[in-house]
Amino acid sequence: MAALAAEAPVVALLTDFGLADDYVGQMHARILTDHPGARIVDLCHDVAPGDIAHAAFLLLHDAQYFPAGTAFVAVVDPGVGTERDVLLVDAESAGAVRWFVSPDNGLLDPVIDRSDHVRVRGLDLAAWLASRGMRDGDVSATFHGRDVLAPIGADLAAGYDAGMFSAEVDGWMRQAWRPPSAHESTREGRIMYADRFGNLITDIPVEESSGTVYCGEYTFSSVRTFADIEPGAAGWLRGSKGTVEIARNGSSAAEVLGLGPGEPVTFSTLPRGG
Repeated sequence: MAALAAEAPVVALLTDFGLADDYVGQMHARILTDHPGARIVDLCHDVAPGDIAHAAFLLLHDAQYFPAGTAFVAVVDPGVGTERDVLLVDAESAGAVRWFVSPDNGLLDPVIDRSDHVRVRGLDLAAWLASRGMRDGDVSATFHGRDVLAPIGADLAAGYDAGMFSAEVDGWMRQAWRPPSAHESTREGRIMYADRFGNLITDIPVEESSGTVYCGEYTFSSVRTFADIEPGAAGWLRGSKGTVEIARNGSSAAEVLGLGPGEPVTFSTLPRGG
């Protein structure tokens, strides 16, 4: 199989593997064995275990910062070793085309839905193995991230022809993508995750720098940046992903407020009941 591009491929890894074990290192090793000049970016390996929606949210908001031609290998795969498919997606946004490789479990829904142009392919594992002179026994039933997804992502970033081992499909799993709802003066969404500082990142996009946020028993007023929150208090701001973010000054909003992923959140330009 001959590559079609001479530039060093960029491969971005997004997993729920964490860094305490050797799984991420093994993925690096597999990529570099096949493509010694590859540039590997560890986007995030601290996705909550099995949290497909968390990974989907990160991928949607972070992919735009990578160069055209990047291949994202997204492995949050509770169904590894089962009959679930693997998707290869080339998606164009703002004139840049990037690759996405992931199990068919809903993780790529937001990328597919929000791209300007997209082509979704299903992996023919037997054809891919044959193209490399491999057999089923060469693939671990419990670690497709290392043995299948990582090397395929590196091949695609290097310019290999996906048509050799995949075919276009018109259906895929849609369980992770649940976009926030918008009404005349309110938007309703949820907390997606808490970062290491305890800031609560939601999926509600905002352009405004004012309004009121309601979550659980709490009401939050708007601030421009973290330092604008009074010591020991909490507020909301437009975070770096362009979405509502709830934070406390000097402590973890997640721990102190007892809020976490999945909690419903409402953003309103009117007072509650208004």
